[in-house]
Amino acid sequence: METNVITTLVGTRAQWISKAACRGLDPELFFPEPGGATKHIKKICLSCPVSLECLEHAIVHKENFGIWGGTSVAKRQDGSTAIADLKRRIAEIEAMKLNPAARRIKLRKIRSSSL
Repeated sequence: METNVITTLVGTRAQWISKAACRGLDPELFFPEPGGATKHIKKICLSCPVSLECLEHAIVHKENFGIWGGTSVAKRQDGSTAIADLKRRIAEIEAMKLNPAARRIKLRKIRSSSL
């Protein structure tokens, strides 16, 4: 039987869970050893269509371990800052899909304002 990382981590069937990019991946990936590499894990989160919902879950439920919504426990300490940072990173990724001229304009706008 395939391990469903979201079901394992959350233990519930919230609507966003079925859309998660980490669904079906090994839960151990999202709970690295202290000081372990997390960049590759966070890239999975950045491509996830429900990373904001995941982050919100972690903040609301005070998840003190693991990577949730592309953030570590330390980044989640201030929930509003973590959410704003994730929104900015998602907007930057979306901007990279634009043509070069539009990309420059969009990135300048993202970086000069808070989302």
